[in-house]
Amino acid sequence: MLLLDLVAGAVTMKRIDDMAWEHLASVHGANRAASQREDESFRKARLIVLPLVAVLLIVLLVIATS
Repeated sequence: MLLLDLVAGAVTMKRIDDMAWEHLASVHGANRAASQREDESFRKARLIVLPLVAVLLIVLLVIATS
């Protein structure tokens, strides 16, 4: 009976552990689809913002030197 109790306890602990990790992943948005969408949106934003900032800095430097 002791061995049976240990196995049942281990299975229960594994189930609790799995549920805890699933909960953490769902709470923190750790699913891959959301992070891929976020990565794609950040990549698109960088493609737009980086050239705009570069042009703005060049314009400010031209104005400051004249």
